[in-house]
Amino acid sequence: AGSYPALVLSSSSPLKALSANTASTRNSGVVRLRKTLVTVQFALSVLLVIAALTIRDQLLFIQNKDIGMNKEQIMVIPLPNRGGIENIETVKNELLQINDVKSVSATSTIPGKRVHIMTVRVPNLASTNPEDEEQGYTGMRIMSGDAHMVNTFGLQIVEGRDFMDGSIADEEGGFLLNEAAIREFNLEEDPIGKP
Repeated sequence: AGSYPALVLSSSSPLKALSANTASTRNSGVVRLRKTLVTVQFALSVLLVIAALTIRDQLLFIQNKDIGMNKEQIMVIPLPNRGGIENIETVKNELLQINDVKSVSATSTIPGKRVHIMTVRVPNLASTNPEDEEQGYTGMRIMSGDAHMVNTFGLQIVEGRDFMDGSIADEEGGFLLNEAAIREFNLEEDPIGKP
């Protein structure tokens, strides 16, 4: 869009451009083409400025949005191929010996990262008819973590309690649900202790 006006303007003399007898009456097609190209160029410039401002606002939103956990000063050390799970307590104890380390937790993934889907059965979603055993099953994205996960990531527990170290009940069937899961499973009344 910019090359055509540049070629035409470079080939014309300034006296012709400033004279009262313009070429608009003789070459109206050329003038229309010029006006169209300038209009398209201006419209594209406006669209690009709007797109750049929108992208900037989205990036600022992502950077400043409170995601419900502390993401600053967190170091993630992945263990490839489940290699360190047998020695995870030793690794955690060694990391806690470092003066600047305040908390250590072992989790299956990083909060906020896309995690595995597990099929769960929520009796609250099932019908009261005992023949409808298939009802109440749903897919749920889960991550596992130890008793220090909430403290390490600065999560807030709205209702209920955190996992306890050494609790067999927590290891075998303890869950922390986020507010979206509680709404999805219709557990708003009293989610604590529901199977």
